[in-house]
Amino acid sequence: MKRKLFFVIFVFTLTFLKAQTDFRTGYVIKTVGDTLWGAVDYRGAELMGCICTFRNETNGIVQKFTPNDIVAYRLKDSKYYISQAINGEKVFLEYVINGRLNIYYLYNASGEHFFFNKVGMPIEELPYKVEIIEKDGVKYFSKSTKHIGLLSYYLQDAPEVKSEIDNLKQPDHTNLIALAKSYNNAVCDGDKCIIYEKKLPAFKINPEIVVGVNNFYESGYNSGMQFGVLGHIWLPRVTENFYLKTGLFYLPMSSNGNWYGYLIKLPVHFEYIYPKGKIRPMASVGFNFYSNELDFSTTAFSVGAEVQLQKSLYLTTNFDFDFYHNDNIYEIKLASLSASIGIKYQL
Repeated sequence: MKRKLFFVIFVFTLTFLKAQTDFRTGYVIKTVGDTLWGAVDYRGAELMGCICTFRNETNGIVQKFTPNDIVAYRLKDSKYYISQAINGEKVFLEYVINGRLNIYYLYNASGEHFFFNKVGMPIEELPYKVEIIEKDGVKYFSKSTKHIGLLSYYLQDAPEVKSEIDNLKQPDHTNLIALAKSYNNAVCDGDKCIIYEKKLPAFKINPEIVVGVNNFYESGYNSGMQFGVLGHIWLPRVTENFYLKTGLFYLPMSSNGNWYGYLIKLPVHFEYIYPKGKIRPMASVGFNFYSNELDFSTTAFSVGAEVQLQKSLYLTTNFDFDFYHNDNIYEIKLASLSASIGIKYQL
């Protein structure tokens, strides 16, 4: 039952988030010589690969373009997408690096896909897959190596990069950009690659100090203070607007005016923070784990906002709702409600 509750809250959160927009300065190329300037709605990799939502800077009209409508679109000083037919269907490929060796990226329902081509040659996919094979009754993980052979064949005019290709066990943004730069340096005389990716760290942890009140229902406990430290773990190479939120809370507990002890709360939440403005809405969904005097867990949902005080300093407010369920009667009840304020530093 807890899983069903988590699923309902998660779907509700995603529905809310889909209504959010994140327009960033950019342009679309309709045909050669016909460029429209304005702002592009920045979303996840899967959506960016099939639709471009564009706001015209001249009239403010918002339009949605498919790969059949435009040649390319780009966010200023960042990601660049081109329309390309893949397996008979047009998609927006992310143009990762432009040089003598070009690298492209696509994320769809079947996962990550990397493509490449050399100047004057068609775009080809780099084949890579992980599968489970069984031999003599024993199952093994098998990782394909066809991409190594394909790159070795096409880049044989630069023997300097052969060892780099052989060590490319699994294609990703980092090693393919490095390979393309090495190949370009080996075969070009003074030409430079253009990298369309914005440089982002692998992860960052934004710390937050929190204080608030927590009220448990139908437990005999009185409302009490809670003190905590949170870490908002940012994985920008996966998604720029979502975080993994976790940390520790200390909750002194009393019952009928008598000191009972304390609880330690460990939240593990999937969090969204709106990326623009002085006031930024937040929402998260996940689980809260309680321990010490009692051991139990709840399905949790929180909403709030952060207010920018300085360049990297934010005042936060949050309302957290904890739900528990009774396995015998399939009853879902509000376990606790908490309100808190905090100070967060964005590294």
